[in-house]
Amino acid sequence: MTKPKLLLHPGSSQGGSTWIQNLCGRNPEVLTEQHFHYLHDFRKLPFEALGTDDPAPFHAALDTFLDRDAPQGGDETVFLSNENALGDPMRPGGLFAKAPAMARVMLPLFDHFGAAQVIYVWRPLDRFLLSAYNQRKKQGNKITFAAYADTVAARNYDSRHVIEALRILSERAEVTVIDFEFLVERPRRFAAEFFRLSGVVLPEGFDYVQDGRNPSIRPEGIKILEHAKDFLERKEYMDLRKFVQARFPKTGFTGEEQSFLDDWAGRSAANEKMRLAELGKFARLIRVPPKD
Repeated sequence: MTKPKLLLHPGSSQGGSTWIQNLCGRNPEVLTEQHFHYLHDFRKLPFEALGTDDPAPFHAALDTFLDRDAPQGGDETVFLSNENALGDPMRPGGLFAKAPAMARVMLPLFDHFGAAQVIYVWRPLDRFLLSAYNQRKKQGNKITFAAYADTVAARNYDSRHVIEALRILSERAEVTVIDFEFLVERPRRFAAEFFRLSGVVLPEGFDYVQDGRNPSIRPEGIKILEHAKDFLERKEYMDLRKFVQARFPKTGFTGEEQSFLDDWAGRSAANEKMRLAELGKFARLIRVPPKD
């Protein structure tokens, strides 16, 4: 049987990857009708092995994953997305320093496919670093900017490493680089262009998701959250956690999804400030589409 096509999206981190993944998770039928298949479990592979002397665990997990989940046939396109596929930028020797070596070790991935394409969303180094720092502050990290800057310098961050990694990937695939500023200024046009490059046309009524929803949560999970929003609006806080927990067995969630939703329900019922914050988050994530 003819091998499927591949669209690989390896980042960059802090470059809208989560939003793209959420678009796919929110619109599976639209994409499947056009023979486009987003395999979200790609993110769970042991990418850290690519930066070591023994990448065999990654390739073994990759083979098992593709044999299980990837469709066959030359008309099908498999979409694999992980912003840290070339290394986690927040770990020592992360994204930039080890990217070329990790790209080289990743090349056997393309043996599973026919035609292949790589789309990389380029974010300038200075803006990436500031965004990563601000995100960690929001998460409660007490690191000072001076200490963060020292860590950045010690990890040898250099955009030239990313360019070399993309050159290596271009040996096996057509590489397209999109400026992150396009996403910031025109998110819907960015999404249309991103999918157009892989032969997908976004129809009227396409569900544009916005901001940081967990990309591993499938549409069933989103429905749970929408129902939970009604609990918040009615101020029935004590029943919220029981409701979410009761619905888990009926939806077939993975352990990761159960943990995420259970944790969310617990936080929402914790105190008035958190309830209001979660209610505002739902208004942004579920009801309000991004501007063109």
